[in-house]
Amino acid sequence: MLILSFFVIIFILFGINGFSKSRPQLESVFAILNGQNPSVSMNISPFASLLPEKKFNIPIITYHYVEIVQNKDDFIRERLSIKPDTFEAQLKTLKRLNYQTVWVKEIPKIVTSNKNLENKPIALTFDDAYGDFYTDVFPLIKKYNTKVTLYVISDFINRPNYMTSSQLTEVIKSGLVEIGAHSVNHLDLPSVSEEVANYQIVTSKESLENTYKIKIETFCYPYGFYNDKVAKMVQDAGYTAAVSEVANTTQSKSNLFYLSRIRVGGFDSVIN
Repeated sequence: MLILSFFVIIFILFGINGFSKSRPQLESVFAILNGQNPSVSMNISPFASLLPEKKFNIPIITYHYVEIVQNKDDFIRERLSIKPDTFEAQLKTLKRLNYQTVWVKEIPKIVTSNKNLENKPIALTFDDAYGDFYTDVFPLIKKYNTKVTLYVISDFINRPNYMTSSQLTEVIKSGLVEIGAHSVNHLDLPSVSEEVANYQIVTSKESLENTYKIKIETFCYPYGFYNDKVAKMVQDAGYTAAVSEVANTTQSKSNLFYLSRIRVGGFDSVIN
């Protein structure tokens, strides 16, 4: 088997580079077979693009409200909410099953490392920065030392029902919360002009960075809506990743700007 592998490698090197260009690599092959540590590294990069892309199972859970909804006629809020005790039970489940919470901004490094996962990463994301994040979520993530990512609509800070600037400052100082951008006014970006979409993407990042003296690395598409042009704008604006509403738990280098997420209602179906 070793001899067969050796000749396969020789065939690859000859076919790609020709004998003269492949000689250093061939010397490395002989060195490896002799148990040596070659000074010349093998380079067969032309085959890299033919290898299947490595995919990672990293659930990203989407939350909106964590509260007991008072107005039962508010059907949208009711549909997007879970109760605080339900959220706490989920945090306990993650601890019991040895999941490791990560920020979304850590996912690009995970999927580009090309290493096998040594743990069970999961990202908990909260859209819109509603006031209940501070009153109901924040105490629980401190209790369980849980990392979360909070996506903030930059122009909605200090509005009724949303977090205040002082509350955001406090959660940032906790060291548990990644702040990501969620546009300026929560517009459906593919439906507006490119100029408006770019303004929403760039200005939300700049505003949060300048106000809170932090680095904003990831973006959340309002309503989960995006297209190729919008995704390219996000990348060009300096973000390293963006989350969508594509329902899946598989992440890879190719979908860094439309990372898959699972709505909180599907929590039990993806945690094991």
